[in-house]
Amino acid sequence: MYQFLTALLYQFTTARDTLGIPATNVYDLLLKWGPKIFPKRWFVGTRKLLSKEVYSAEPLEDAIRECLNGSENKKLSEIDKPLLLTTVSWTMGELRFLTSRGLSGANASTCSILAATRATSAAPAHFPPMEVDNDWCVDGGLAANCPDVHALQHAEQRGLPVRMLSVGTAGVMHRSISSKIPLRGIFWAQPALSLSMQAQELNAQQTCTDTLKQDYLHLNSSPGVGHEILKGLDVANKNSTDLLTTLANKRFDQLIASQDETLRLRAIVASRSLA
Repeated sequence: MYQFLTALLYQFTTARDTLGIPATNVYDLLLKWGPKIFPKRWFVGTRKLLSKEVYSAEPLEDAIRECLNGSENKKLSEIDKPLLLTTVSWTMGELRFLTSRGLSGANASTCSILAATRATSAAPAHFPPMEVDNDWCVDGGLAANCPDVHALQHAEQRGLPVRMLSVGTAGVMHRSISSKIPLRGIFWAQPALSLSMQAQELNAQQTCTDTLKQDYLHLNSSPGVGHEILKGLDVANKNSTDLLTTLANKRFDQLIASQDETLRLRAIVASRSLA
């Protein structure tokens, strides 16, 4: 579950900032709903190849409703705080930005928060696509796995100073050697996808680092040797949850131990309190 649910955690946390939902509620919600969103399935690999979708969207939508506590039908065009979610248009083959009134004014998206959150997490072969404004949309991570650079561009358009805290989703880093390069087309499918998404993610982080320098802080903790359980993007059991929590706590300890990161984080938090 580490890719999809931690990505949802980011989206829900954004909603928390917009709607006043405590972050602890989001964490507890993921513990409760993770196994329901990603129940154990037999022949998952085959299902992903042959089924319309492996998992029903209903538990995911129920989790979103519980998290948003009655605000799920509120339109983005009714939200005065800046909010940006990403999705990909299957019809047009392009990245779409779902934005609030506080970010785009009269050009804000008219879809509900529920629809926007579903659209940004509609991972192909896992969840069905989501219809938004007569357009079928899928997971925004396909084109913006790390949307930092897009957040930066939208913020700069507002003409305000930018300080950014970026929180990663504990993705498995692509590391390999030349002898492991696939020699047949069928074996390229999964490695090519992960390679593309990581290259895109690192490029976005580097762009923000070059632009914002000390005003940009990216926090992530990548699984290592012995963490093979996290290679399953839809594994939502106690072992994977405990490991994710351990990685998060370890990264937090590293943050506290780093004077540079601590100072940067304080500056970012201070800038938010003044916004």
